[in-house]
Formats: sequence, C-alpha cells, structure tokens
Amino acid sequence: GDVARAARYEDSVRATPPSTARSRVLGQIALFSGRLSAARRELATARLSGASDGTSAPDQAAIAAYLGLLSMIEGDVEQAVELCLDALLAGPPAEVTALARFALMLSLATQGRQAEFIGLIDSAADAGLLSASGFERQALQGMLALWSGQERLADANLSAVLRDAPPGLLLQGRLMLQTGLAEALYRIGDWDGAASQAELASSLAEDAGIQIGLGMTYAVAGYLSAGRGLWELAESQVAIASSSAEMLPWWGSRAYAAVARATLAQARGDYPAMHHALREFDDPAVSERVDGLGSPAWRALRTEALLGLGRLDDAEDHVRELHVRTRQAPGWASLEAVRLEAWLAELRQDAPAAQQAYERGLKLAVELPATLVQARLETGYGRFLLTHGERRPALDLLRGAHEKLERLRATPFLAVCDALLQTAGLRPASMGAPLDFTHQELAVARLVAAGRTNSEVGRELFITSRTVAFHLSNIYAKAGIASRRELAGRFPDLLG
Repeated sequence: GDVARAARYEDSVRATPPSTARSRVLGQIALFSGRLSAARRELATARLSGASDGTSAPDQAAIAAYLGLLSMIEGDVEQAVELCLDALLAGPPAEVTALARFALMLSLATQGRQAEFIGLIDSAADAGLLSASGFERQALQGMLALWSGQERLADANLSAVLRDAPPGLLLQGRLMLQTGLAEALYRIGDWDGAASQAELASSLAEDAGIQIGLGMTYAVAGYLSAGRGLWELAESQVAIASSSAEMLPWWGSRAYAAVARATLAQARGDYPAMHHALREFDDPAVSERVDGLGSPAWRALRTEALLGLGRLDDAEDHVRELHVRTRQAPGWASLEAVRLEAWLAELRQDAPAAQQAYERGLKLAVELPATLVQARLETGYGRFLLTHGERRPALDLLRGAHEKLERLRATPFLAVCDALLQTAGLRPASMGAPLDFTHQELAVARLVAAGRTNSEVGRELFITSRTVAFHLSNIYAKAGIASRRELAGRFPDLLG
C-alpha cells in the first residue's frame, strides 16, 4: 500500500518487455496515484493479455478487482459490481480481496443496495465464497453506518477495528478507516479525537503518496478547523480537498470537497457562499450516489443556506425531504432536520409551530450524541424565547449551549450564543486562557496522562519516540509543569 515507494520503481518496470505483469503493476501505481486514464489503459491491457497468455486465475482476479475499483471511481457502478464479483468469485490474492469487497460494497451502497451487500456476504460465507473475516465485516459495517448517519454505531465499529487492526492492513484501508472515524467523532462531538484521527490520516496519505481518499481526509479536517474558527487552517484544508477533487474528479471527492466548502461558509454565517458551494450536487452523478449511500450532510447544509437566504418555500421542501431521509436511521441529521424545521416556523412567524418543533428537538437530543447540533438547537430556542419575553428558560438553554460550545471550542457558534446572553443582560464567562495545544500535542498529552510510555505513545500514534519526546517538551512548557504526574493531576479532563 505504500504508493510513494512503489512509484520509485516505475521507470524500471517500464524498461521491461511488455507483459501482463508489467501492465498490471503500472496500472496499480497509476490508479493509487490518481492517474486514472493511464490506469485504465494499463489495466485493460493487462486483462486482455492475461486472458490469452496463461496468467494464473488469482492474478487475473486481481486485475479485475483493480478495474472494478477504477470503474467505481469513474462512476460506472454497474460495471464495478460485475468486475468485483468476478474477481472475488475467482479467488484473488489475499491483499486484493478486501479492496474488491470495499469497491463492491461502495458500488452497491451508492445505489441504495446496502442490505443486498450484507445479504450477499452472509449467504456467500455459508457457501465459502466472498467470505469476509469478522474484522473486515466490522470495518465495512462501520463505513456503511457512517454514511447512513448512524455515527454512534460507526464510532463503535471503526474504533474497534483500528484498535485491533492486523499488521497487514493496507495503508489505503487504514486511511479510509481513520478518516471515517474522524468524521463520526466530529458529528458526535468528540472534536479533539476527530482532529487527532484526521491528522494521522492526512500524515499517512502524504507520506505514502496516496491520492485516492486524500481529498476526503482534508475535507473532514476542514470541518473541524472551520467549526473552531481556525480560518487560515480551514481555508488551506478545504483548498487541498477541492484541488484533490479537481485532480481526481470522482463523485466521492467532489462531494466531500463541496460539503467542506459549505461547512466553512456555514461557520462564517455566509449563506450565499454555502448555497454556491453545494452546486456540485446539482449534478446527478454526485447527488444520486451520495443519496444512495444515505448521507444527509449536503441536504442539511443546503436547507440551512435556503433559510438564511429567505427562500422559505424551497427550504420547506428540503426540510420535508430531510425528515424522510433520516427517518430510518436517526442520527445527527435527524436532530438537524428538527432544528431547521423550528427555524423555518420561526421565520414564518408561526410561534406555536416553532415552539413545538424546538421542544421535540430537545427530547430527541437526549437520545442522540450530536453536540454541535444540540448546542445550535438550544441557541436557536433560547433566541426564540428571548424574542417572546421568556427570559429565564431562555437563559437556561443559552447557558447549556454555551457550555457545550465551549467544550468543543466552537468559537464561531459560541460568539452567536455569547451575543444572545449579552442581549439578555449577562456577560458570559470567557473560554479562559487555552493552553493552545496542537492536535498532535493533545493526543500525546492524553496518552501520557493515561500512563503510556513514549514508545507506547509512538506506536499508537504512528510516530517515533523522539517525536513524542519533542511534543512532550512543548506540552510541559505550555502548561508550566515538569512531569507526567503533574500532567495527569493538572488536567484530569484528559482522562475523561
């Protein structure tokens, strides 16, 4: 899975006589480094020559698997399903089976056929075909849960998979799982954990020269930086996600980049920019596949943009659609749908309907781990109650929202909450003097406070012991402490 190292030998491979093996290797390198037309040419040549020169069945199956992945990226999901099934039934080498199964899952899922994939794997396991290990099944189910808005289930599965990952896990697989876990943690409200996973994934992708998935990783990192008002960093991450989508224009990278641009505009309260960023989904090649996965993020963002622009009739249609799409898999987006419904009623000056929706949202929030959405719901309801002269319950809601947003360090949204508290005659407590730990320093601090040695921290974060020691010296300097014991005693929240 180390594309950067493999690519060093590309010229040497090109110097060899034409053969199935030569075309296959060149096709693989081109595919994972994002050169899709070259990958298509080489892999098609390999498949054609392999059918006539006696290439072994497992090697032919591997070629079909890579072509299946390429077809999925290019948007021909039906061909991807056919190629991946052919590959799996023919018994490809072990290192290719997980890749083929992932491409098959994603191709079926984009057509809303997730249950068919699970059923296929279950029935095939009984027959000894296509059978996935428990580890791999958990990984696939974790990604399906993420895309369908079931963040708690995604977190449980992906955390377990990454904790118990076998030594032979391909780098591309680790990158996808870490990015998926980062997104789930962002939605749930563990922003420090999400930032740590996103940083690890981006470092992994850059070091290994992996282009497929790079845009998704930087998009998720951009969600977090935007939510914390780290504008320069967010702009840089969103720009990388967008340029990655231009270089590798498959529907997945285009969708993630568009959502990242819209999320940055959302944090800034720039509704025209939000709406403009989501024009990518006007292309059915993008929207239909994302909708097939069940991912509701772009629809929630577009609804908010329409409300902010005062296009209430359009927004009402989108709220209705969002409710329908989140009914089967309650998650952060189902709470977001209620928040947007309440705001719509408020803008229509239908106070009873607005209050009813806000109350329904508060009850739903008890069941769902979605810190940012819950805090924004409480902020909106607090504003509504202040407008209608109900100061005391408004203050209770705004204080609760303030606490949640402060815990996330979600400064753009915290500023809105603070302004409302000031309107009510209260001066909100400041966020205090933050220690300004970087994401990597915070990850190191947590593990050290939990009693890990430098070498143990290094293994868990995929960095050297020397790098751990460097981060630890910075942590001590910022915190004004001199030992691990002081770290754990001074910051007990790190162990929470």
